[in-house]
Amino acid sequence: MDIAATAIRCVEVLEQAGMPCAIGGAIALGVWCPPRATLDVDLTIFVDVAHADAVLQVLETAGARADMGLMARRLQNGEVAMLAMGGVRLDVFMPSIPFYADAQMRVVRVTLAGAQVPVLSAEVLSVFKLLFFRKKDLVDLERLVVFRRDRLDHGWVRSQIAEMLGEEDPRIEAWDGIIAAAGLATA
Repeated sequence: MDIAATAIRCVEVLEQAGMPCAIGGAIALGVWCPPRATLDVDLTIFVDVAHADAVLQVLETAGARADMGLMARRLQNGEVAMLAMGGVRLDVFMPSIPFYADAQMRVVRVTLAGAQVPVLSAEVLSVFKLLFFRKKDLVDLERLVVFRRDRLDHGWVRSQIAEMLGEEDPRIEAWDGIIAAAGLATA
């Protein structure tokens, strides 16, 4: 199964089970700017972590494999659960901070390989990438800002990070630098 087909299948089974979700990571990035290669599917499932076992059971019925007990504990501890499905890695995220409520309200449905699927908005994706704050995330953000320009609510992104982590957090300086390098006005 290829990456897009895996993402679509996961969304189908989760939505059939009444579990709201969205695709994130490089797949979502490819919706908002020219895509980059990826080897995994990032799924955010907007269900309370108390139901991690049920979420994983739904994914398991679709073919996902892992030590599901261990992965449920990881999710309940605010960590990512890593599963495999048809040779594709699935990174599963569930709400671990209040921001997930905002993220869910900004989910957008798009066409992926002929199917309508929910993805994280460009702004929400930007916030999550700033929270992870890895070198590859900063590179992704540079591409996203250059491509989206004023179609990206960069002020909202900045305000979310400032609210969560404070104005002195290095992510604010990094974000402001990315915005300035793109020739856009910073907040």
